Amino acid sequence: MSLMNSLEYRTDLAVVGIFKLLESATSFIILIFIFNQVKQIADWDRTEVLLVNLTFIISTSITSLFLMPGLKQFARELNDGVIDKYLVQPINLQFFASLAKWDCTHIFRLVGAGVAVVYLILTQLDGITLMAILEYNLMIFLSAIFFYSFVFILICSVFFLNRLYNIDYLAAILWDPGKWPTSIFRGMWGIVFMTIVPVGFAATVPVGVLTGRHGGIFVVAGVLLAGVFLIISNKVLAAGIRRYAGAGG
Repeated sequence: MSLMNSLEYRTDLAVVGIFKLLESATSFIILIFIFNQVKQIADWDRTEVLLVNLTFIISTSITSLFLMPGLKQFARELNDGVIDKYLVQPINLQFFASLAKWDCTHIFRLVGAGVAVVYLILTQLDGITLMAILEYNLMIFLSAIFFYSFVFILICSVFFLNRLYNIDYLAAILWDPGKWPTSIFRGMWGIVFMTIVPVGFAATVPVGVLTGRHGGIFVVAGVLLAGVFLIISNKVLAAGIRRYAGAGG
């Protein structure tokens, strides 16, 4: 029976994972249509825009694989007022809530996008240095931290605003512009999408660092800003826990 259950789980994992990979692939149909009409999008050529989209998939796949399942569960239990099990754990609450569950189906999207990025780097880009590749990978890691912190802050708003459902969907909608180069957003929107909702760090900045569009200052800014967002998420959680404990008392 255990063998049958194991085979069924692996089959379900493969089927769901492949469908998620195909879902991601369909988004490139839009890009094919666009680049049949124009040569550039906000001075980004086809290869660069493809890299931005693929980098966005990699970044969101990392969070969806390791962090989002646990955060979704925490959000549901927070809305229901049953988070006491998190408070009695001997480890950091934020760490425990974030890594309580994983969703391995996103491995397919992560690997597929990663292979495509490697292919584009090898065949379409010239003069890419090892340092640029290392900085690119660092920025992908930081982009995952940005999205994670952003989602966690939204979830912790439940402590103060009572019940809020489907926060993960709201966060995904707000983060979705990150799949496009942020230079398409003009004026105030450009500032918003680089600071308040830093979707520019989701994919545009990592690709810019890889191709040489953006210098090392963006890496430094990414490290500092990601640290700020992590600290803010932790402070908001701490304030929320005090409010929760006070209400329970």
